[in-house]
Amino acid sequence: MSRKINPISFRLGLSQVWNGLFQLYGKNLCFYSNILHSKLILENYVKKFFITQELFLDSFCWSTNKKQITLFITYKDTLNYQLLKVGKLKDLIHLLLDLNFKLYLLKTSNWVNSAVLLTNYTTYNLKRDFNFKKVLKDTFTMVNKHLNIKKVVYSNKGPVILNLKGFKFKISGRFDNIRNQMSKTTNQVEGSLPFSQLNSYVEYHNSNIYTKSGVNNLQIWLFYTLKE
Repeated sequence: MSRKINPISFRLGLSQVWNGLFQLYGKNLCFYSNILHSKLILENYVKKFFITQELFLDSFCWSTNKKQITLFITYKDTLNYQLLKVGKLKDLIHLLLDLNFKLYLLKTSNWVNSAVLLTNYTTYNLKRDFNFKKVLKDTFTMVNKHLNIKKVVYSNKGPVILNLKGFKFKISGRFDNIRNQMSKTTNQVEGSLPFSQLNSYVEYHNSNIYTKSGVNNLQIWLFYTLKE
């Protein structure tokens, strides 16, 4: 089986599930489209809101039924005692969604919680410190210390426990303030990388980093195995 950049698509329905659940039947197309439009606006606002608060966004998880809409937002802060001010966020939610809406904010204590969180964390540090190799080395060392860490996720078989078995970092572009106009690519790999095994669990995320030298692309893969 050929390798894919994003190896999640052909695992959906086997070991991984979607991060949203919207089940609307009958003559609800207009209602459904309004929800999706509001969802897009709200997620974009939350991403910008978290940046201004120096918070690192992890994930969105939506669920809806006939009676209410539920949104779970997982995040990590730079300071463990930092309080999240959500007054404006609540006002926007009630403005966009005139429905029974519940919002849950879940703060994780571990930086190696997901590929999204790691990407946002690395991007933040790269914007503060232009030394790409140093930042990537520090992040790589941090993740390496958390190999075999356990994580609970929801799969097609219900909640399961995963073990982190390997990871891969890849960054491409004109970094380290080089004068050469040609871009280059660097990879850092550790542990087991089961790209082609459908029974494995993979998290993937990428982000563009804008610098004076141009645009750099950061990709992170986290590889898990199901705990027996």
